[in-house]
Amino acid sequence: MALKHRSPFQVFRSVIFALLVRELKTRFGRWRLGYVWAVLEPMMMIIILALVMTYLRGREPWFNIPVPVFIGIGFLLYNFWQSLAMRAAGAISSNDGLFGYRQVKPYDTVFARAILETIIVVFVAAILVWLADWFFNLGVAIYDPLRAMLVFILLVGFSYGLGLIIAVFGALQPEFAKVIPMVSRPMLFISGVMFPLAVVPENLQPYLLWNPLLHAIEQMRFSLYPQYPAEKTSLMFLAGSALVTLAAGHIVYQAKRHKLIAS
Repeated sequence: MALKHRSPFQVFRSVIFALLVRELKTRFGRWRLGYVWAVLEPMMMIIILALVMTYLRGREPWFNIPVPVFIGIGFLLYNFWQSLAMRAAGAISSNDGLFGYRQVKPYDTVFARAILETIIVVFVAAILVWLADWFFNLGVAIYDPLRAMLVFILLVGFSYGLGLIIAVFGALQPEFAKVIPMVSRPMLFISGVMFPLAVVPENLQPYLLWNPLLHAIEQMRFSLYPQYPAEKTSLMFLAGSALVTLAAGHIVYQAKRHKLIAS
């Protein structure tokens, strides 16, 4: 009986699915709470940050956005960006034993982790919005869903391109992967997670606006609350950043792909 020939896309799809299953078992299989932890972890961080901000400045909303919702939008996007970049750093090196199979490429491991992180953040965001609306009566509603979708898609592109660059250099130079957490942690404070850009002194705003993550967070808040002042941020800047990082990531991978398999 002749073997059924599979197209390259079918092979790629099968490899990605197998890697996704492997990533799910590796990431959540060792925890007793399992998949519940994916929701509990960001929810606890949002509560802690919201309590800190409430203690520092009171319960007054930021431009009519309740403090927990304001913090939640910023932290979810920041956490997604950080998770994709950090987990991508070890995607290739932690799966190098699979490259003995001709079908599995280093690129597949990064792509599978990016898909998993995207699925997780969408799932977690949906649950947290439901909890905020139904249980805490915070009145969360998406005023401009098309803008919200576009912001998220552009953030996925920017994060994935950056993650691919980190994954390649992290696999070739292990010391590089150790430096990334030190760079990513300050992003929590300069990306508008806990405060809006409008309250930053005007002489400092131009420096912060070089941060694509700040544009994503501010524009996402604006898509939910039209009164939010996000006019100094730009979807075009976020789109340009996504295109640049995606192009750079694929160029770096193509240039180093043979070394990744041999290393």
